[in-house]
Amino acid sequence: MREGVYDCGDYLQRSPHPEMTQVLTFFPKFLRDFDVHQLAQVAVNAGLNAVDLVVRDGYWTPPEDLARTLPPFSRVLEQAGISVASAIIGEDAARLAANPEPLAILAENGIPEVRFGWFPRDGRPAREQIAAARAALDRLAPRLEQYPVRALIQLHFGTLIACPSAAWSLLEGRDPRHFGVQLDPGNQVIEGHEDWGYACELLGDFVASVGIKDTRPRLVPEGTRVRIIQDWAPLSQGSIDWIAIAVALKKIGFAGTLDFMPFYHPEDPSALATALIEDVRILREYFGQGEVPLAINQEGPR
Repeated sequence: MREGVYDCGDYLQRSPHPEMTQVLTFFPKFLRDFDVHQLAQVAVNAGLNAVDLVVRDGYWTPPEDLARTLPPFSRVLEQAGISVASAIIGEDAARLAANPEPLAILAENGIPEVRFGWFPRDGRPAREQIAAARAALDRLAPRLEQYPVRALIQLHFGTLIACPSAAWSLLEGRDPRHFGVQLDPGNQVIEGHEDWGYACELLGDFVASVGIKDTRPRLVPEGTRVRIIQDWAPLSQGSIDWIAIAVALKKIGFAGTLDFMPFYHPEDPSALATALIEDVRILREYFGQGEVPLAINQEGPR
């Protein structure tokens, strides 16, 4: 694969975050028993330059103690040359608008992005739910003006916002400096897939992050029919067209975050860490074939 600086063309002149460069991070969902030093080593070994901040009970920075635990967490990572690219929190848009303390803490500690809680499907008419979600973002917007953290909507199966078109219904007319979308091809295989070129063109500057995990279909006989189950799989065994995704991202001058999500081997941290190394290597190959070299900023996100 061709090495060198990620070629963003004129995108950096119009990006809502012109100071951002390519960031390769990962979501350590199944490494909660690791200490922060071990977490940093996993990232270093995989060739990443960032780690997601998981603001959940039972992890390194629980919600009720975020202000105290975040600074030492970040310091340990920084000593290993690893930054915190984004935070993952459970609070949804309405709760963050009502109580922006987590946003204030993240902003004070230089965390540029936060993936907030999903919009669930709650049984009301679909258009009523979309209107309520838009209203929640309306209330959140001034908080993001006050605290400069970009709020990301993750596309996730089983939620109100599973596809790019649904995300656009919430984001049209908003400021991409304040709001963004995390595309999630693995989730979108299960629900929410749209042509990658169309999806990226539609969302444009709102495409802030891409979740990197793959799936492998499994056929389950059910009487005279067959049901397709999607199992999480390493990139080497998956079905997603990452080259097509790379090409689509290149066309919009994507300069955001690639967020690896190694959801396989949840009971074997050693195997998970090894699989992560291989996923990073393979994604570099795929993006190289799509003529999108993944040379990262070694200083991490700003």
